[in-house]
Amino acid sequence: MIEVGSQVHWTVWGKGPKTITARRREGVVTRMSGSMAAVLMKSGRLVPVNVDKLRLMSEPSEITQLVDAVRGAAAEGNDEHG
Repeated sequence: MIEVGSQVHWTVWGKGPKTITARRREGVVTRMSGSMAAVLMKSGRLVPVNVDKLRLMSEPSEITQLVDAVRGAAAEGNDEHG
């Protein structure tokens, strides 16, 4: 459960004309109010983040889950054609 003092990470997604980017951000929750948390990043910047986007450091990131899903789908495809 995420609470004040929790070390957390979240993924920030971006989109360009031909690319999609995903960046992992990390910080410590300093304040919570409803569905929003104030997270202090390593840079010292305090950013508001929706609590639903936050994950504890022990949990896999969205990036990891995406890569694992692609690997799993590729392995299944190889099994069918191999």
